[in-house]
Amino acid sequence: MDKLHAFMGRAVGDMGAAMHAVLILLGDRLGLYKAMADSAPVTPAELAARTRTSERYVREWLNANAASGYIAYDAATYTLPPEQALALAVDNSPAFLPAPSRSSPPASTTPARELMLSWTGMSSQSSFFCHG
Repeated sequence: MDKLHAFMGRAVGDMGAAMHAVLILLGDRLGLYKAMADSAPVTPAELAARTRTSERYVREWLNANAASGYIAYDAATYTLPPEQALALAVDNSPAFLPAPSRSSPPASTTPARELMLSWTGMSSQSSFFCHG
């Protein structure tokens, strides 16, 4: 039973990591992390306005990131701490996490495409989804 318990813990952790990877991809491609890089508190409405995205979806993205400890939450505002900003919003940082996704297939060929379309209201023909 101990081996099963250990395996289940590892498997659930792996699934959570895979799901959060999509949030990192969205945050990078939609500029959400960069818009929070100054570490100033923002509301979902402010972040959505800065990035021209849907407030509803930004709120869900912020809540998921806060639940995972990637973003801090306090009294209806969210903050990207400086350490996380270095890893998520600074392109030339040696700790920049989204870098591998930039060499992966373009968003137009990934499941994240539909999410980005709904968040931004862009068409599938937009240059945002075409990486030359």
